[in-house]
Amino acid sequence: MFNNSLKDRGHRLKIKVRKIIYVIENNENLTGDLQIPDIDSVPDKSITPLGTLTENIEKKQITLALEQNRWNQSATARTLDITLRQLRYKIQKLKLNDV
Repeated sequence: MFNNSLKDRGHRLKIKVRKIIYVIENNENLTGDLQIPDIDSVPDKSITPLGTLTENIEKKQITLALEQNRWNQSATARTLDITLRQLRYKIQKLKLNDV
């Protein structure tokens, strides 16, 4: 199954690369079905520190998993494929007790 998934991703990547090459060679607009944002249209060009970025993503994912599991920490830890101890540490670190 892993090999098929990897092959599928590789195939999709090849298709996107071919589209990009075609678009560049034919001077067409890049943003079409490739879902590549136009860099000039991105409103905020400031760089977010990776620590903050990953912390925000972790917080959203853990909160979503907790809500889906009705705040059952054991079930949430299994859902996230982490230990209960790791989950409790992250809840404390990310201050999710107050949510």
